[in-house]
Amino acid sequence: MNKISTVARAALTTAVSALAAATLLAPTGSAFAQASAAQRPMTLIIPFPPGSSSDQLGRVTATNISTALGRPVIVDNKPGAGGYIGAEAAARAPGDGSVLVLTEYGTLFTSIFTKDQAMVTYRALKPVVGVGKAPFLFVSPATLPAKNVREFIALIKANPNKYNLAVTNGAGSHLQAIRFLKEQGADMVTIPYNDGVGPVTSLIAGDNHLYLGSYALSKAHIDSKRLVALGFAGSERYSLAPDIPTFNEQGINFETEIFFAVLAPGSMPADLVAQLNKTITAAMNNDNTKALLKKIGYDPAGGSPAELAARLEKQGKELTGTAAAVGITPQ
Repeated sequence: MNKISTVARAALTTAVSALAAATLLAPTGSAFAQASAAQRPMTLIIPFPPGSSSDQLGRVTATNISTALGRPVIVDNKPGAGGYIGAEAAARAPGDGSVLVLTEYGTLFTSIFTKDQAMVTYRALKPVVGVGKAPFLFVSPATLPAKNVREFIALIKANPNKYNLAVTNGAGSHLQAIRFLKEQGADMVTIPYNDGVGPVTSLIAGDNHLYLGSYALSKAHIDSKRLVALGFAGSERYSLAPDIPTFNEQGINFETEIFFAVLAPGSMPADLVAQLNKTITAAMNNDNTKALLKKIGYDPAGGSPAELAARLEKQGKELTGTAAAVGITPQ
């Protein structure tokens, strides 16, 4: 495992301590600036393409980390293989605070699908803090007769394997959508895509018929009446789209959400993880950032490293259990 150098740790500790002092005492910040100047830029890996809502969330986070630490934060988009490429790069990076990764939980479980991606699981990275969350939304083409989730289930049950489920291959939404169909006793043909844009485009074209993803990704097409929002898989109505009902309101018990977090290389010491958690939590906790998150479709997340680790443990058991139940094995 990579060892953090005394100099690197001291530099980051000095910067975080200076941030705390600046918050409490509001000095000119010259001492803080001097400590930060000695540090090289931090890299925040985002395993998704530029321009995506995930990328936008990452850039908001990077800006806040940069401001808090007084050091440049470079966004490095590394999309591909369901997020595995970016996650692997982060897992192999030194644990000295120079590299972090922002990703959604599905990226950490791609080994469910692919044998050669077994190295990167949530245990290969250390949870730092949650930064954004939102309930998943099921959408379908407006050309179908079904206009809510109950009508859609009835439609596909009456026509097994006639309709297609579009998925972002390896994402958390992939297995969650399959879990939903299994729980409803319904069968659809699964059509995988490498990103979230392809599935939405395919629904508009009429090639596929159901997709589980973010509201931000589908909002414009829902507004233009090309897609129908069947329902949110959340415990309560989503503040950005209060007119769309939840599954629970429609008599179906199914909840799942998109959850993005910052994680660190597995070799990062626990004390450094704790420092970064406090720094990023404080940096994201302001009205301007909350407004920006809302604009791109996310609510603030937060939480301690231990809470995030417990969340990932639960998600891992849920996803691997679903994969086993439907016969998915690594290829």
